[in-house]
Amino acid sequence: EDVSMLNFDNSLWAIVAMGGSWDQSGTPSRKSDFFDDAFDNIFGTDEDELFPAEESQPIELNSKQRAREEAFTTASELTQRLLGMVPSEMAGYVSCLVTEESRTNDAFSLMDTLDSLTPNQRGAIELASLSGERLSYVQWTNRVDPSVTCRLQPTTCAVVTEWASGCSWQEAIELSGLAPGDLVRVLQRAMDALRQFGNLSFHPIRAVEAEARVSPGIHPDVRKICRDAAIQMDRYPIK
Repeated sequence: EDVSMLNFDNSLWAIVAMGGSWDQSGTPSRKSDFFDDAFDNIFGTDEDELFPAEESQPIELNSKQRAREEAFTTASELTQRLLGMVPSEMAGYVSCLVTEESRTNDAFSLMDTLDSLTPNQRGAIELASLSGERLSYVQWTNRVDPSVTCRLQPTTCAVVTEWASGCSWQEAIELSGLAPGDLVRVLQRAMDALRQFGNLSFHPIRAVEAEARVSPGIHPDVRKICRDAAIQMDRYPIK
């Protein structure tokens, strides 16, 4: 139901990236070449360059139940990251879901971009990328149109965060390096996305559904943070 209420290129991915749903099919995470390709598609670069592991772990085949548990845990941790955000951080994170692909998608520029984000934003992006890998695989196995992707584009996250924090228009222009018209579009897209998430209905969940780990959708407090973020962004020349 929530998917039909949103107007995104991939509305299911938008909900997954907000911790509102997770894979129930038992898709393993990062266990095949497909997931390497999926991560490249999400960020446009190699995963190990952005989120290097402290040490390599042996590859093991997980059961479907283990994979479902991992997907649920990832979604839960992502929700906790989002709940820890102030409205300006949420604005920046949500902008990653709606910003158009950068023309400079090399690993160095992305690492530089991620370094400028807050710990909550970086943590949420890493967790969302895990969920995005699974969803990309599910879409692929079900022959979803390849143009319907699960992308995270953090290149404008910092300027959207600063705008929602109250920076001046001139400061935003200087920080973004964008033309005024382009920056207006970036900020408007982020504000529109925040409003869409904030306006979703609450779905109370029964005890039996909670036990079965049926998602009630995006956490109500996350939606509240989205509404607050949209209010903070709504100032001239963004309307």
